[in-house]
Amino acid sequence: MKIGQGLIGTVLIVLGPLFFAACGNAPAPGGVVPPEGASALQETLHLRIRAATPARVLYASRGEGEIYYGYHLPGPDPFCQSQLVKYTTTIRISTDKAGNVWVPTAVTGGTGYFAAFAPNCGAQVEKLSAPENADPLDIVFGHHGAAYGLMVYFVETRHGSRSNNSVSLYLAGATIPSGQLTDPALNNTREPADGVGIDSHGDVYVICCLQIKASRFAIKFNGRSGSQSRGKKIVLQDLTSPESLTFDSADNMIVSDLADASLNVYAPPYTGAPTIYPLQGASLQCALSSDETLLACADPGAGTIDLYSYPSLTYQYSLYASGYPSITLAGVAFAPGK
Repeated sequence: MKIGQGLIGTVLIVLGPLFFAACGNAPAPGGVVPPEGASALQETLHLRIRAATPARVLYASRGEGEIYYGYHLPGPDPFCQSQLVKYTTTIRISTDKAGNVWVPTAVTGGTGYFAAFAPNCGAQVEKLSAPENADPLDIVFGHHGAAYGLMVYFVETRHGSRSNNSVSLYLAGATIPSGQLTDPALNNTREPADGVGIDSHGDVYVICCLQIKASRFAIKFNGRSGSQSRGKKIVLQDLTSPESLTFDSADNMIVSDLADASLNVYAPPYTGAPTIYPLQGASLQCALSSDETLLACADPGAGTIDLYSYPSLTYQYSLYASGYPSITLAGVAFAPGK
């Protein structure tokens, strides 16, 4: 089973009711969605304040794959659009320090890869090859230019599809994996792993797994070592269906919970109860701006990107793909330095 059939199918089953609910109250094309109940005067003042702040660049990928958009916040419409390779699947996106947009790409009937595009929806500038039979899902960047790509390997068994999950390490300048991070807990799972993140020390975390066990967990790997066959398991409390994870500069772990349409924030060492914040809708990926004042979450059920202040997680406004409120927006990433 390829990721386009397996992971996307699982996500759509979970989000199915949300898609139909969103169709009835989608915003008119071409606008920013204000917080519910805001008066015209309040919204006018709100827009003026936002317009006076330096513009941030935000990228959002379509869940159907093949396209991602660029926005100058607060928007409302995309200022650029990049057409990817046909018949591919993209869920998450990332950016590196140079501002390139990285797109994990699963290829129907072929071997996947990570493609990098120049800022502002520019041309493809780099490509990292995935191992054979691997479906790339997510990618983060560490110290000294290293990249860590989350790979899913689907295996068909008598009891149905299973997955083995690992992280491929790409040293600076390498286009093929230089090593692998794996753990027994990430193998032979009913659902694929969900996301990869990196803390301020360069340690790498994989979060697992969507709706398969009573206890969700993260596996921590030493970011200063090469290949590893075992990491440290951290059980995460009050988490139903993990998706993406990221870290702020204080090393708080930020995890989107798909089933509960919430955001869980875990303080180091991540063994305690999280602070839980409700989201506007279930999110497949959340990203934090470089100055850590704004959090963006892809909301595929509503076809929007929802923006929140950070760390208060107060809802601000929403963006969507211009002219297509029902499009599934699945991945989100801020350009650096904004």
